[in-house]
Amino acid sequence: MASLDLQLRDIIMSLRDTMAALPQQIMVCDYCTTTCLAIVLGVLVLLKWLRRPPHWDPENKVILITGASAGIGKELALQAAKAGAILVLMARREALLKELSKACTQAGSPKAVPVVCDVTDRKACAKAVKTAVGKVGAFDVVVLNAGQSQGCYFED
Repeated sequence: MASLDLQLRDIIMSLRDTMAALPQQIMVCDYCTTTCLAIVLGVLVLLKWLRRPPHWDPENKVILITGASAGIGKELALQAAKAGAILVLMARREALLKELSKACTQAGSPKAVPVVCDVTDRKACAKAVKTAVGKVGAFDVVVLNAGQSQGCYFED
C-alpha cells in the first residue's frame, strides 16, 4: 500500500511538472488539467482499492475452536460469537465449556455447541468431531488452539 501511495505522489508531481514545462501556446486550460489529474487519481484509487485484502465475514460460518475453555481460545470464541459465527467449543473442562457456550449465545452466536474432548486422545477426537458435525454440519474454519504452557522461564 505504501508503494502505491508513493507511486500516486510521483505521478501527480510528474504531471504537474509536465504541464508547467509545456509552451504557453500548447498549454491546455486549467479545467482540462484538473480533469486529467482527477481521472488519473481516480484510476489509482481504484487500483489501490482492488489490491486490498478481501474481507471475510464470519457470520453464520461454522468455527471449531480447540482449547476453548480459557485463554486465547475463550476470547476467540467470544469475538467470533459477536460476529455471529456458529461455534463448536472443544476442551476438557465441561463446566467451563457450558459457561462459555451460554456467554457465546448471549454475545450473538446463533449456536454454540460445547464438546468435551481431550485432543491428545485420537479416538476421543474422532468421536467429538463426528458429534459436532452431526450437530452443526461441516466446519468452515478449524482453530487448533489446545495446548499447555511448560511454566518455565525463556532462559531455561
